[in-house]
Amino acid sequence: MRCGWPAIRALTYSKIYISKIDRFYDIINFINNMSLNSLNLEAFKAASQTQSFSKAAKRLHLTQSALSQRIQKLEDEMGRAVFIRRPSGLVLTDAGERLLRYCQIKDSLETELLGELHQEAAGSPSGVVRIAAYSSVLRSVILPSLSNYFREHANVQLEFVPEKVTEIPKLLKRAEVDFGILDYRLNTPGIVEEIIGKETYVAIESTQFHSPTDIYLDLNPDDPATEKFFRHQKGRFPKYRRSYLGDVYGIIDGVSQGLGRAIMPKHLLSEKMPVRSIPGYRQLELEVCLHYYEQPYYSELQMAVIRELKKTAASFLS
Repeated sequence: MRCGWPAIRALTYSKIYISKIDRFYDIINFINNMSLNSLNLEAFKAASQTQSFSKAAKRLHLTQSALSQRIQKLEDEMGRAVFIRRPSGLVLTDAGERLLRYCQIKDSLETELLGELHQEAAGSPSGVVRIAAYSSVLRSVILPSLSNYFREHANVQLEFVPEKVTEIPKLLKRAEVDFGILDYRLNTPGIVEEIIGKETYVAIESTQFHSPTDIYLDLNPDDPATEKFFRHQKGRFPKYRRSYLGDVYGIIDGVSQGLGRAIMPKHLLSEKMPVRSIPGYRQLELEVCLHYYEQPYYSELQMAVIRELKKTAASFLS
């Protein structure tokens, strides 16, 4: 959702550059106009990410009572509740979601300021960027797309989070990652979507062994790739059994060993692999979409990640 704090100049992707003097005053104005207790904010962030007061208290080495008191003081400061307490766990209110975005921006500002000071001392940028992506693109697309940048900026810390597509939006919402890569568009207000390429899926089988034609290998029971592929075909939906290998490269190995067929992105396959594309099927194209929260300020590191992925990711998907 949109953050409407007047303390920060509204910046867009196309107007991200501001001078260091302007940025310095933006930081000062931003912090002065949102003077919330840092210990209370720390408790809030931990509870937001764990969705539990008890887990957040353990993370911060506090008693649950002490953590609850910090959250209560924060809600008193804001004049609004930040959580809805449910048996299944904590859920952010509208005000809580806005506050979590504020925490992200505040952390980005502080990290960039410290990074600039460190850069002046060490001669190289620093900071942390956290990216969650599903298995077929994380290692094969996202990593090589960003490698040049991170080789040139060795003081930057990179955190990759391999995760199921169903879990990535939750990580993004809880501010556990800065960017989420999905094979569909979230279409959620306040979240920016950038199409960085397309994956082309084909059906494959072993060239070494006779594979059962009615067994398809997937990551896990929640993996929708095989179902999506067959729904894309014309004619009747075939009956098939499923086996689960937990990893895309494990699936390719399983196919090569004749354990079954599979639906795989073409960019993961090479002529050296003992697998082949099965003729007679329509190829399925799925968008590879970068997601991140819309906010009034993006650090130079965040903008570099967006720029590099938009510039190079498609070349690794061909």
